Amino acid sequence: MKVISVDVARATWLFPTVELNPTGRSLTKAFLGLAERYNFKTFPKHTLDADPEAKGLVFNQGEFKNKEGQNVLVKLTVFADGVVSDSWSSTRDSEDLLRDAMLWMKTEHGFSIPAERAMKTFYLSQLTVAADTNSSLINPKFKALADFIAAKTTETGRPNVGFTFAGFSMWAKDWDKPHAPAPYRFEIKAGSSPEENRYFASAALPTDIHLAVLEEQERLLG
Repeated sequence: MKVISVDVARATWLFPTVELNPTGRSLTKAFLGLAERYNFKTFPKHTLDADPEAKGLVFNQGEFKNKEGQNVLVKLTVFADGVVSDSWSSTRDSEDLLRDAMLWMKTEHGFSIPAERAMKTFYLSQLTVAADTNSSLINPKFKALADFIAAKTTETGRPNVGFTFAGFSMWAKDWDKPHAPAPYRFEIKAGSSPEENRYFASAALPTDIHLAVLEEQERLLG
């Protein structure tokens, strides 16, 4: 399995962000400091400067030096119930940004998560990958089903050149509950053709573990 691109590498810390600032101090200097520290090109100027689409405070197009010494593109979004960090390199970089930003907020401005606060961490890894095996061979029964669908489609007056296996998804058994893991998805990349061997892969996992799962998927199903 070859990684073509990291489309999203997200780490989320879930906690009531009001607990960072229980006495209602001004956050203006802290916001400006964050923007300077990570070179964010766009950022909120005050606590009411929320992005209308994201419905959160968005610090976008920033830079963070990761453990390899590389400057990676990053984004931070602050919500009432947590903080989301995005990068396009790995979830490790995204979570390291959260750790670095929270430590800086505490050291420089005295804003910190209470020690007794239980915090949940969630990950989202979305990749474009090239598979080493032909996914249409995962199960020969898929080809039989595809041929049957093509024939029935033709019978209804819609000529076609056939159908092909395009991917699959797996959902958490408690998918309808709040904060259930996002579905595991593996499907042909939108805008590409099967011959290009490009797949969209998404999982509620750290990037490195997601890659390990994809390798095991290929071993088991290829």
